[in-house]
Amino acid sequence: MEIGPNQLASAHITQYAPARTRPFAEVHDLVKARLVASRAAEMAKKEGLDKMAAWKANGAAAAVEAAVVVSRDKTENVPPQVVEAVLRANAATLPAWTGVDLGPQGYVVARINKLVPRAPTDETAAKLERSRYERAWSLAESEAYYTLLKDRFKAQIKVAEPPKAAAGADGDVPLAAQ
Repeated sequence: MEIGPNQLASAHITQYAPARTRPFAEVHDLVKARLVASRAAEMAKKEGLDKMAAWKANGAAAAVEAAVVVSRDKTENVPPQVVEAVLRANAATLPAWTGVDLGPQGYVVARINKLVPRAPTDETAAKLERSRYERAWSLAESEAYYTLLKDRFKAQIKVAEPPKAAAGADGDVPLAAQ
């Protein structure tokens, strides 16, 4: 099969197994594990919401861990979803409470005690941050423009892009990766 100009690929099928419905005995443990994880996540979310409501009503009774200062730069090993939720929370009246569903990892209730102003940065770090911001903004604008064009012209990408790591310096994909 020709995959590009002056590029040929060949394959030899050594074993073929048609699509089939797996028997219940074969998938029983997998289904059970997924069901238990799903129910545990639901229970964790319910318990988290209940605790948050109780703590909002009586903040002094809240048994929370030690306070941690987080920012987008210094997450302190806090999951990114929690950092985003904390930074987006309405801190007009403190303490503010927010809850984050982490799916199979559980549910996090966070209390925002105070807002800490950002530490001043030196000129080099400020330039680097500005550059990163401009690059991120540019990528977001480009992505929005491409999405608009795809929607307007009803374009579809039907073939997945090959992985970048498999391509060589000249862009050719080695035969082992094909």
